Amino acid sequence: FPNACKDSQGRLRVGAAVGTSAESDERVAALIDAGVDVIVVD
Repeated sequence: FPNACKDSQGRLRVGAAVGTSAESDERVAALIDAGVDVIVVD
């Protein structure tokens, strides 16, 4: 996929959506630890 959105190391960018529930803090922390590029609050 030559036109895919990639980071400076050539890896595909990854995004994730989270809700606004009480568990969202844990999910956001896990996503950051996993290296997600974008987090959307839904």
